[in-house]
Amino acid sequence: MYKIILMDFNDWFLAFAGFLNLCLGLVLILKPDLIGSLNRNLSQWISTRRLTRPLGVPRETTEYFMKYNTVLGWILLVGFAACMYIYNHNLNIGEFEKSMNQYEYGVVVEIVLISVKWIIITFMSIGIVLMLTLIFRPTAVKKIFQKTDRWVSTRKLSFIFDKLYFQFDEFVLKHNFIFGCILVIISGYMFHLFR
Repeated sequence: MYKIILMDFNDWFLAFAGFLNLCLGLVLILKPDLIGSLNRNLSQWISTRRLTRPLGVPRETTEYFMKYNTVLGWILLVGFAACMYIYNHNLNIGEFEKSMNQYEYGVVVEIVLISVKWIIITFMSIGIVLMLTLIFRPTAVKKIFQKTDRWVSTRKLSFIFDKLYFQFDEFVLKHNFIFGCILVIISGYMFHLFR
């Protein structure tokens, strides 16, 4: 069942992407001015700063955790234990791995699934230990919070996304025939994969 759904989605995605690439490549070769005017009309800057500003304010949660440490600890401990049980008994990842191994990328999928499996197991194990510590030794958790609670602002990193970059667009439009041919070739390869 997994393989049928995955193969159908993959085939139709390749066909749709190939068709879009073919259209874009032909328009870029035959009518580059249309792409240029469309690019100028669609390139409007929309700032998300007002929406992300509340995320830039540090909020103190340590007191809340310490005030309700037993209740929160038990609730989260039961949640982690339930997740561990569901993961070990109800998720049939082995069947998915077997169905994917017959394809070219089956090995890659298996590596990804094994990595995800160990990340989930590690996360749940750390969660269980941390919740037990929160229930029985809340002062130890408070010390951990004091060492790990550091506000790190990512605002400076996001400055590069606060600009519109037209240099690449101009470069593509200046060399429209080359980029159009590349897109047409890529679409041909996608249609070849679709068959």
